[in-house]
Amino acid sequence: GSQRLVDYLINRARSLIFSTSLPPSLCASAKKALEILEREEWMVPTLKSVAEEIYRRLSEMGFFVKFYGTPILPIMLYSEEKALELSKYLLERGVFLQAIRYPTVPMGEARLRLTASLKYKKEDLEYFYTLLKSLSHPPFTDPLSPKPNF
Repeated sequence: GSQRLVDYLINRARSLIFSTSLPPSLCASAKKALEILEREEWMVPTLKSVAEEIYRRLSEMGFFVKFYGTPILPIMLYSEEKALELSKYLLERGVFLQAIRYPTVPMGEARLRLTASLKYKKEDLEYFYTLLKSLSHPPFTDPLSPKPNF
């Protein structure tokens, strides 16, 4: 259609407007979160520090973790079976760590997705590290090998 028609439909077509807009509650929540971050300036650097510490500890244990300076820490296992196995092992011990696998990520790039949080207590993280250290074999570290061991 003409640009005028396209602009009209984008701005006036109720089915398009209501199918693509965010719910007001989500917008209000995002606004409130930004207000909190502006008021509580310590939160962002502290969260970054938590993420860096988790990355450091997991790396020291031999896990290959993709880290880009954000709170999301993908623990690469590469095998869907191993990702599901480790996720189940952790869940049975009270730790929920989602296995992310194909088709969400490319085949052969399965991982556990850990998201750092200010709500984590040191004791919670130490428990998590203890569970990982208790695995019968060293964790998978070689990103070129398709067969993780733990």
